[in-house]
Order: sequence, then C-alpha cells, then structure tokens
Amino acid sequence: MPQPTMIPVKSSNIKSVGYDAKNESVYVEFNNGGVYRYMGVPQVEFDKFISSPSVGRHLNTEFKGTYEFAKCEPCRRFVRIHLVEAVPALRGDCQECKEQDHGEPGYKVTYPDGYTSWCPAPAFTAVSREVTGVPFSVALEHMLRDAGSVCSPLIPGVSIRIVDGEFRAFASSGEGALFVPLPEHLLSDGWELVSAPTEA
Repeated sequence: MPQPTMIPVKSSNIKSVGYDAKNESVYVEFNNGGVYRYMGVPQVEFDKFISSPSVGRHLNTEFKGTYEFAKCEPCRRFVRIHLVEAVPALRGDCQECKEQDHGEPGYKVTYPDGYTSWCPAPAFTAVSREVTGVPFSVALEHMLRDAGSVCSPLIPGVSIRIVDGEFRAFASSGEGALFVPLPEHLLSDGWELVSAPTEA
C-alpha cells in the first residue's frame, strides 16, 4: 500500500506524518527511519493529532492502545528473470485472471508454477521479448542457483557449468576447459537447461 504525502513535524521523535483518507490510516515516520501505520483513525482525530502542541505526546496518549498499528516494511527493488508463456488477450477475457473491466488489449501470462495473470500490452512489451528458447541470462541463473549445466547448439557436444567461479566447458569425454562466452553466446536464445551437472 503506497504511503500518502508525508508532512514534516517538529518533534524529538517523529520526523513526519501523513493521512490516507480512503483507508483511514495515519502514517508516522520516526527519526530513526521506522514508519508505522495506525488503522481506523477518523479524519477528525488526525486533524487533532497534527495540530496538537506535541505530536509525540498525542501519539502516546491518544493513539497507542486505541488504534491498531503495524510497521511498514520499506519497498525493495527486484529484477525478475523468468520464462513465461503469453497470448494476446483483452482484459476481462481471461477468466482465470479475475479481471472485471473488458476491452483493454494485453496479454494472458502463465508463469512456470502455473499461476496466470493478465498484463496490459504496454507494460508487458516494455519488459518482455519473445524468445525461441532459453536466453543466456536464464541459463546463467540456472548455473548459479541450481549448480546445473547448460547446452547450446552453437557449441554442439559441449555442456557448460560454473566450477570454482569460472565457466567450464565439458565435452562428452568428460574433459573440462575454461569457457569464455562470446557475444553470440550472450545473445542466443537457444540454451537448454540440464538439471544435474555433467560429471567430469
């Protein structure tokens, strides 16, 4: 839930406060960086809070023990790398997606675990590109996370995995050698994931 506009206040403990009228929630940011949300607070009580001579004292005497509160966890940034299946679909035509409005163009997206959702076309195309196989970024994640091997038609008869922090290429004979990915390897969508590492 996004925070409302925070208003700076003069207090030894509180840095700023904000009010979400729609959800009747008061947000309090303390000087130590923590942010707490007090729920079920009417607008009139927030007005009293922000206009009180001491917001810290008012918080302790009028809010604590009266309204439920919870600490707001800070937003973190993530990069998501996964393969999905997608087909063009209008909003509302995707029954599994539980969308109410109809008509907006987008994509029905199915994730590896079977979860299905609908995504507007501009948002989907901005972060997605069609692939015919597995891109190198996903192959790299497979090698790092799962200690798996990968194969590519660009280097037939060879499997690649990470050993002691280095890319190593293993031929069918079991002999391994240092592997340095070339630009064509990095741009290729033709990688194949192998669940178990190839034994040397």
